Amino acid sequence: MTSFLENEKTLCAQIDELCMTDPQSAHELINNLLDECTPEQKSSKVQSAALSRICCRFLMHRKSKSHLTNILTKNKKLRTALFGELNTYKYSLVFLLRRLIRLNDTALTQELFNLLSNNPYRDDSAKDYSDRWSLQFIIDESLNAPEDYLDLSDENKFVIQKYTTPSAD
Repeated sequence: MTSFLENEKTLCAQIDELCMTDPQSAHELINNLLDECTPEQKSSKVQSAALSRICCRFLMHRKSKSHLTNILTKNKKLRTALFGELNTYKYSLVFLLRRLIRLNDTALTQELFNLLSNNPYRDDSAKDYSDRWSLQFIIDESLNAPEDYLDLSDENKFVIQKYTTPSAD
């Protein structure tokens, strides 16, 4: 079993090298790491955060950044891990979410918000300045962009509004 925290520097260096020489192998390495990740590691705040940082290193590498929306729309395993299972840094979530909701794929937007809503690391009592994140913070920060940049469809706006309006449970 890989300790993501202990091997993070090595794995990130490997991701950097592969992104420069063989991006497909970098993508495969990420998928393999996600397959190796045990439920115990996902529930460990530090192990989960380390794996998330490794995945984000791949997605945000200068050689893959322009393909990140394509990668995330096609790779459900990676999308599910980052948004719904791992302890992903809140500003990484904002960066990724902002780019994905711009696609105006209503089904994808719905899926992303469902994943975020059920993420075990979500803490709706978190303050904006803390290291934890609330769904409202992620939404607010993701939408904090010029309207013409996001250019959201009415359907996407409706989906987002469902998550920003308090439910009457």
